[in-house]
Amino acid sequence: MKAIVVGYGLAGMVFHAPLLKAAGIEVAAVVVRDAERRALAARDAPDALLCDDLNEALSRVQATLVVIASPTATHAPLALTALAAGCHVVVDKPVALTAVEFSTVMAAADEAMRWVIPFQNRRWDADFLSLKQLIDADELGDVMRYEARFDRYNPVVKDRWREHAVAGAGMLYDLAPHLVDQAVQLFGRPDWVFCALLKQRAGALTNDGFELMMGSDDAAYPHVALGVSMFAAAGDVPSGAPRFKVYGQRASWLKGGFDPQEALLRQGRIPQAMDWVREDEAARGRLIDGATQAVRLTDAGVGCWPYFYAQVKRAIECDEPVPVFASEALLTCEIIDAALLSAERGARVRL
Repeated sequence: MKAIVVGYGLAGMVFHAPLLKAAGIEVAAVVVRDAERRALAARDAPDALLCDDLNEALSRVQATLVVIASPTATHAPLALTALAAGCHVVVDKPVALTAVEFSTVMAAADEAMRWVIPFQNRRWDADFLSLKQLIDADELGDVMRYEARFDRYNPVVKDRWREHAVAGAGMLYDLAPHLVDQAVQLFGRPDWVFCALLKQRAGALTNDGFELMMGSDDAAYPHVALGVSMFAAAGDVPSGAPRFKVYGQRASWLKGGFDPQEALLRQGRIPQAMDWVREDEAARGRLIDGATQAVRLTDAGVGCWPYFYAQVKRAIECDEPVPVFASEALLTCEIIDAALLSAERGARVRL
């Protein structure tokens, strides 16, 4: 199977290209204009055609799949172009600027009888998979509060498009899709959203942090709190800044640190197996019994990002289910739309 990768920044270079290679999908063309990025693409995929735009790549390569890893505002237009050419599409998060925009893409995919597949790789994070196992095994009891964060210490604004005042920039678009998707995978659709957007750093041009809450009229739905901060120094804490705090009626689970897969991909590692990396022992979560306060370290989790493209390939070639459905990403878009409206109004917004 041949693929065209559109964009060769962090997403295209670190996430998509290595995972495509691991799945046995050939990167036949890369759409990239920046000279430095073009050189990196030539280094990583020496047999790939380097093109200035998607239409050129589509005219010169017989590709089955187009992977869109370009800035957010271009996702929907590029997806429509790829679908019109008869290709299946993987779209990095967020899949579009708004739910309405992505609905247009979904309709075009239906008409073309092609898949549009959202890239939600963090469903296969080591820590998230560990948490799912705990919940499935009823180790926590009914979950009452779920807190998940992407906090780090990054106090200086960088000169990159995600931190400029352009459509689709900011941490809400960048990291909320991961946090929201994981929460919805565990607990389903919320009824309401409340969000505060933050500009934490000197010279910030767009939101560089947020606090987002979700809830439901159903008493069984937990209180969900998601957030990002740029001023979370972890010091010598072995497991790093808090990542998950999950409070159940029977027990709580506390977990720090980040899934190790991104760091290895940044080093140029190509996965050789689905379950290709295990968390460091120091990053193991703590399961705390509510009645006795006894603490047990949970097993180190195993990250499985390679599953995504392996399943994309099976879906296209063998008519198996896709790893992530477009309708799931549409819900994430609806929640982000509501979060933006909530931040503007300073009030809850119902979905």
